[in-house]
Formats: sequence, structure tokens, C-alpha cells
Amino acid sequence: MKPLVKVEKSFPITIHIAGKYTTAQKILKKYCDEVGFCVTITMVEYIYKEGTENGLQVGLINYPRFPADPTTLTSKAIEIAKRLREGMKQESFSVETPVETIWYSYRKGDATND
Repeated sequence: MKPLVKVEKSFPITIHIAGKYTTAQKILKKYCDEVGFCVTITMVEYIYKEGTENGLQVGLINYPRFPADPTTLTSKAIEIAKRLREGMKQESFSVETPVETIWYSYRKGDATND
């Protein structure tokens, strides 16, 4: 039997956010079950001036079985990141695409949140 082979243009997206891994797992599982989607999740440690924080990276790809255009994938990533931020009570997150990194901040004191 020959395999079915499909190819799509790559458009990997990574969500970067601090928070508890197990909480994120639950939020992501619920989202993926609701909309029929798949993501990866990886624990990370963010190291910055005078501190560190545990967090995670969530990965999305343009899966050839269910392809999507970059705009749709980016919108999905932002929707997922907003759910994670709210569910994990975080003040910011970043969504990294091959062409840009989008940063959302809900912190008081950041330029537009004074």
C-alpha cells in the first residue's frame, strides 16, 4: 500500500507564556476538544534580569492533513494564548511567527495600560 503524501507551506507558530504547565494542559485539551485542533506543549524556564519564571511554549504547525493559511493559524494562536493568559492569570504573552512576534500586555504601567 502506498502512503498518501500531502505537502503544505510551513508556518510554525510558538506561543510563549509563563504559568503552570498542568493548568495549561487542561486549557489546551479543552480547546483542542472543542474545535478539533492539535498543539504541542513544552515546559520552559524564562531567565531575565534579576529573576526567573517557569512557563511554557505552545506549538502550532500548518498540518497538511488540515491545512490553513498563515492568517488563520495566527488568529488561532492568539485565541489560544488569550485563553491561556486568562486561565493562568498571566499579564502578558507573545506569539512568534516566522515573520513577526506579537506581544500582548495587560500590565498596568506598560505604555497603553497606564
